[in-house]
Amino acid sequence: MRQKLARLKQTHNRMTSPNERRRHDTRLKIELGGLIVKVGMKAEDKAFLLGVLADAAELRSDGDYRARMIDRGRREFERGGSIVTDVNVASISSDSV
Repeated sequence: MRQKLARLKQTHNRMTSPNERRRHDTRLKIELGGLIVKVGMKAEDKAFLLGVLADAAELRSDGDYRARMIDRGRREFERGGSIVTDVNVASISSDSV
């Protein structure tokens, strides 16, 4: 099974030119950056954003948390537009996450 997967990856890498991989990578980064803009956080400190994402990365293995965040994300996509809310970040404690 592992050998078959390795062969498929090799075939894919040979079929995908460096330019195609770079375009795909660029597209992914633009899409992810668009999510930051969508939530109204484009002017935030980059260290803050990375910290928030690092916390989320640690919490993603919590099934309940993950399900809640996926549900919220889907609702926000359906709603469209900006997600900006009036939240006082200083009032959010680590216990509330």
